[in-house]
Amino acid sequence: MGLLRGSSMHFSNAVMSMYARCGREVSAIKVFDEIAKPDVVSWTERIGTASDGHEAMELFRILLSLGLDVNEYTLINVLSMIGGVEFLNAGKQIQALSHKKGYFQVVSVGNALVSMYGKCWRIRDAWSVFYNMIIRDSVSWNSLISACSENGFVNQALEVFYQMRELSLQPTIHTMASILEAVSNSNYTEQVIQIHALVVKCGFMFDVSMISCLITAYGRSNSMDESKRVFSEIDKVNLVHLNTMITTFVHAGYYTDALALYQTTWSSYSKVDSRTFSIILKACSAITDIQLGRAVHSLVLKTGFDQDSFVESSVIDTYCKCGSIGQAEKSIQELIYEQFGCLECHDDGIRPSWLLSRSF
Repeated sequence: MGLLRGSSMHFSNAVMSMYARCGREVSAIKVFDEIAKPDVVSWTERIGTASDGHEAMELFRILLSLGLDVNEYTLINVLSMIGGVEFLNAGKQIQALSHKKGYFQVVSVGNALVSMYGKCWRIRDAWSVFYNMIIRDSVSWNSLISACSENGFVNQALEVFYQMRELSLQPTIHTMASILEAVSNSNYTEQVIQIHALVVKCGFMFDVSMISCLITAYGRSNSMDESKRVFSEIDKVNLVHLNTMITTFVHAGYYTDALALYQTTWSSYSKVDSRTFSIILKACSAITDIQLGRAVHSLVLKTGFDQDSFVESSVIDTYCKCGSIGQAEKSIQELIYEQFGCLECHDDGIRPSWLLSRSF
């Protein structure tokens, strides 16, 4: 990275942006740290690589303390990073700043504010920002639908969606995913069917995430037959589809169906992931099938997923619910060794056997 020392600010910022967009946040931060006097573009990119809302706000405050003038991209980046009640006051202050700096009517800033208020559980504030926007684009409508959906306002989400359709605005894949999420938890089967028809009409059935949303939405709406039909009509099933269908089965209480699908497709989709094992083990524990649980555990060991803490926790839970406490204890012991190594080397002298005795 030292090669960038002495480079122009424009070049360093461009490299930072490239790393950030490639998901290489650590490299982007290293570039930032080598800039002698970062400008607002540098700080904006750095905020975008923040690990969470707290870090983003701290960086934003430093930027302001340096007397640098923010732009719309700075505001969008920091707003995109914060969410939750704890950030509500900060969000309101950023909104006030956007008014002061004349950026409130920039569409992308308004969209970010709508999303931020949705994540802060302040749906009224999200609506207020939305209706005070002079210009709205499809992202504006998507943001409001998502905000309504995330806060459980199903009817309002549908109302916004229908208004969007009346204005002849083309929904995006994100729009359809958001509205499906809203209706899927409310037994609105008819709405799911209607949205499914629109998904087909818009040509979105090619999208993996869209198909997964439909499978989940039908399952949550107590329409497992439709969920299975969507899955059966997939031309080329991949791991995402498989995990979604198995998860939908388990969440609906169709444990034997989940296990049957897993068993019939294991040879075709041997490259499973931790989610596959976790949800299958949940099905095993639900029907207390110790034999299948052991078989799945063997595959976990064979494929190396015993190093995954979530999978190993599922293994332990399965053995416990199936009444095999001894095997559960053994799994806990293995997990402790994996997590902490040779515990007797620690100053406190804690040993795995001591922890196990406290576990049961």
